[in-house]
Amino acid sequence: FPFYGKRLRGKIRGGKKDSEFFSFYGMDWAGRFVFIARENFSCRRVLGGVFMRRGPAFHEVSAMLRWKKAGACLLSVTIWAACCPAAWAQSAVVDNGSDPDSRLNMREEPSTDSASLGRFYSGTQVEIVSDAGGGWSEVNIGGGQNSLSGYMMSEYLSEDDSGVLDATYDMQVISPYGTQSVVLRDRPSDSFDAVAMLEVGDAVRVIGTSGDFYYVQISDSSVGCLNSSELN
Repeated sequence: FPFYGKRLRGKIRGGKKDSEFFSFYGMDWAGRFVFIARENFSCRRVLGGVFMRRGPAFHEVSAMLRWKKAGACLLSVTIWAACCPAAWAQSAVVDNGSDPDSRLNMREEPSTDSASLGRFYSGTQVEIVSDAGGGWSEVNIGGGQNSLSGYMMSEYLSEDDSGVLDATYDMQVISPYGTQSVVLRDRPSDSFDAVAMLEVGDAVRVIGTSGDFYYVQISDSSVGCLNSSELN
């Protein structure tokens, strides 16, 4: 820290404040600074401190510390981006064209050879998490208590939904078991974990299918599965 005409707190060597200086700038940077300062600055002690006047290395020290601060800022941004991927996500909708019965596969991996997690209608809201390369996008569907993550082909995702057909539709919950409620599962199986209990007569939004199950979205944006016999 190349101050000019300002009193440094503590001394360059032997002072109590040295630990603060070295811990902030690091041993390598601080040691380099002390060496350059000792060799290239004219110093004199006044009232227990040190005044420094510019020497040949003034700009070298300034550049050195500017680069350190810039590196610290870049590291902070990188960590923030890694910890907050949602900050970079983009909203989009599935766009299968004009056929309302067409559905887009969500895959476990970005490949047509990978297992399908479900097939989704045009108009299904997705969040593009990242570009997975090779014409694929990593996406999330839903929120609230449960969401679904996987990969979809990028060419069938549109960030502008103004001209996209919304082929999703509403259905009502029924119970083929004679009960007043049914279990919304997190995956298309009767043995998977429960997301919510739905009352008979509740309205849900059908967004996709998987075998004998429907993927539905409820009011809090949670996505789950109901057997086809549980909807009317």
